[in-house]
Amino acid sequence: VNFDPNNKHVEAVPIKVLGIPFEKISVKRTEFSGGSVNVPATVINKEWTTVQYFRVNSASIFEISEAK
Repeated sequence: VNFDPNNKHVEAVPIKVLGIPFEKISVKRTEFSGGSVNVPATVINKEWTTVQYFRVNSASIFEISEAK
């Protein structure tokens, strides 16, 4: 979530997920305002790290699943 009452700032949010039992995953990002995107990702040492950008006053849900 990026809440900014002044409606000015974007955020770069680091995300780190540990203990992933798969080598390849699919990450689905769903925006609170609507829309979603799926991206493939590679797991290294059971970890996945990323930096995700959030627009002003936005929120997202991230779902991780095994890539098929």
